[in-house]
Amino acid sequence: MAAAAGAASWMLMEKLKFGKPSVLGIVAHFRNISDRKSAEEAIKISEEKYRYLFNNNPDLILIWELENKNIIDVNDTATKLLGYSKWELLKMKIFDLHHEKEIDTFQNILTNLNTKNSLVEHDVLRKIAKGGSIIYFDLVFHKINYEGKTVILSIGSDI
Repeated sequence: MAAAAGAASWMLMEKLKFGKPSVLGIVAHFRNISDRKSAEEAIKISEEKYRYLFNNNPDLILIWELENKNIIDVNDTATKLLGYSKWELLKMKIFDLHHEKEIDTFQNILTNLNTKNSLVEHDVLRKIAKGGSIIYFDLVFHKINYEGKTVILSIGSDI
């Protein structure tokens, strides 16, 4: 259907049914849903941009739940640097990636994020890649709300 200015519009047609078979005819109601379709397209484009930026960030990104330490999302850089597939990482807890000598340091970071209500913590920590190799990362931990959960967004540069 064309709009007054000649631009195309999205229209939704709803048919009304009559309860009697003897009634001949149809009543149709049209609603312009162009604004809704435009908003849906804008959300789709925004989500695609976010996913592109997330996955193509040159830094490692791990998102993990503060409460149970489950890793819930990772970017492509994390999989490349750590040597695990995304699905392997999503089955792990964040402690699985930390070097045993730095568990106390990492625990202090968690304490600060929890008890001091700190939103950001920073440290240089060793991560254990697949196969046991050790990689040093300059890490920043951000406490955020993600999909209705309190999570930690860890962003790390390989140093």
